[in-house]
Amino acid sequence: MNRVFRKTEAEIQQEKIESLLDSVDSWASYYRANPHRFAKDYLGLNLRKFQQIILCAMFRYPNAIYLASRGGGKTFLIAIFCVCYCILYPGSWVKLASKTRGQATEIINKIQSILLPNSLNLKSEISRIKIDQSMAKVWFKNTSEISVVTAGESARSNRATVLIVDEFRMVDKVIVDTILKKFLSTNRQPGYLQKAEFKDFPKERTKAIYASSCWYKAHWSYELVRDYVANMIQRGSHFCCAMPYQLAIAEDLLDRARVEDDMLESDFNAVSFQMEMEACATCL
Repeated sequence: MNRVFRKTEAEIQQEKIESLLDSVDSWASYYRANPHRFAKDYLGLNLRKFQQIILCAMFRYPNAIYLASRGGGKTFLIAIFCVCYCILYPGSWVKLASKTRGQATEIINKIQSILLPNSLNLKSEISRIKIDQSMAKVWFKNTSEISVVTAGESARSNRATVLIVDEFRMVDKVIVDTILKKFLSTNRQPGYLQKAEFKDFPKERTKAIYASSCWYKAHWSYELVRDYVANMIQRGSHFCCAMPYQLAIAEDLLDRARVEDDMLESDFNAVSFQMEMEACATCL
């Protein structure tokens, strides 16, 4: 006679927990590899194709440069990257740096005014947002944080797992090299690293993302872009892209008639237009 062994309530609950954890692990891995799908499925965002590509590149590469024309939605895309990364990688410290606090704070403004009101899931992830003269910061319930720092001497001692320098061409190279880059001295410390079986497990790379419009070839930012392009080709550890105004027009992010009107003005500056709108560096 076969006996029927019934599971205890504790065993049933343990199986449910293990099943849930396995599911979370699978979905986390999937969305980390496909952040554009996470933005759609979880945050409800319908990104344009070029936005999906750049978002994936920001996740994949530890070093990235994004050069964009005015009206290309650069700030909005960076805001999307920040919230997706902070949710998918708990315990992340994202630092937003720029020459002025207002420039970097605009990214958090996009999170607060556009992304948050339109996503119930994002509301459930964020515990608090503070924007005032002394602080601009987003706290996530999973201990991730996004905060603004001014690119200057006052930023010393900050730490980050992700550094984003907005309009990096306006920041002094000495500040970038001696202060901002030093933020990335500590890797993210997920809990599993405390377990003996994972002590030799590869640690996640910290991440540096530079975003800007273009500038003169004589400027240090041009040499940085050249280095990134070379490393992208030779090593595959870097990513660099430039998105001119034609793409923004094609994607209905920029008014073509307005651009044409600006080009017809008597004081039209072709050099400034090349840098600001064509995402192309130029000579003096």
